[in-house]
Order: sequence, then C-alpha cells, then structure tokens
Amino acid sequence: MSYKIEAASKEEWAERALSGEKKLTGLKDSVRELFSLLDATEETDEGRVHRPVQIVCVRTDMLIKLENVLATLKSTMEEDMKCVLKREMITKADYRKGGMTLNNKDNRKK
Repeated sequence: MSYKIEAASKEEWAERALSGEKKLTGLKDSVRELFSLLDATEETDEGRVHRPVQIVCVRTDMLIKLENVLATLKSTMEEDMKCVLKREMITKADYRKGGMTLNNKDNRKK
C-alpha cells in the first residue's frame, strides 16, 4: 500500500481546519437538537406527562446497544457544554478584571 503525501500551503491547511471545524460544529448542533427532541415532554388533558418522540426497537440486544450509544452521546454533549460554559465564564471574568483573555494574541497582563 502506498500513501500520497500532499503538499499544501498554510492557507490551504487553515481552510481545511476551518472546514473540519464547521462540520464538527454542525454535528454538535445536530446531536444537541436530537436530544432536545428526545427529551421533550407534553402534558395530556388528563395531566399525564409523556414524551411524544420515541425511538422504537424490537430487538432487546440492539435496544441495549442503542441505549448505550445515546447515553454516551448525551454525556459527551453535556461535558462539552460544561467546558464551553466554563471557558466563557473564565474569559468574561478575565476581561472584567482587565487581564488577559483567550482572544488576545498577546496573552501577557498589562
């Protein structure tokens, strides 16, 4: 098996990275929307709460695997959201203190 090594300029690498980041963001948004749909609840006229969106599987072994996959996805999504929120809080706190932020090119305190 042979591999082709491709030479690319800095601009091409930056464009590829940006493209990959956009795809990842789209994927994260889709997973977030999936769980928003699956977690949605409605109340009937009688006062019972139910979930209108369900995934049905008639094979027990496949259902267990599906539950594990969904649990892993949800856990990963929640951890990612915690990291994003924490990073935003740190950035805002640093900005208010007049110190460095994550967006500064020169990360030295003035």
